[in-house]
Amino acid sequence: MTDTLYKDEFLFHYKNQHYNKTLKVKSHAGKDINSSCGDEVAIELEVENGVIKDIGYSSSGCIISTGAISILSDFIIGKNLDFAESLTEDEYIKLLGIDLTFARRKCALVGFRALKSALNKNEKR
Repeated sequence: MTDTLYKDEFLFHYKNQHYNKTLKVKSHAGKDINSSCGDEVAIELEVENGVIKDIGYSSSGCIISTGAISILSDFIIGKNLDFAESLTEDEYIKLLGIDLTFARRKCALVGFRALKSALNKNEKR
């Protein structure tokens, strides 16, 4: 492992996943799988008055996909749906703060794509 790939903050998120849980109340759910390596993230959101109040996820995969969804979860709590929907891949990758090869970028994007999937699936419709 190189220092540039696995920065301390990223490793902290991999080891301390604050939102790796199942929500009792959820309004949105989505998932994504990286078919290249099998990384998988399922995500649930509790949205109230257009604001993401809570998030829960399950993740199975490499350090990159697991650490990335933890960072995204911490970042997205308290944000409104418009902000979450407008978040771009490039903005998200910058948020991670690590250098990624093309293959590792695919790992990092699993959680991002799961979030985007959840935003498009409101369970209370």
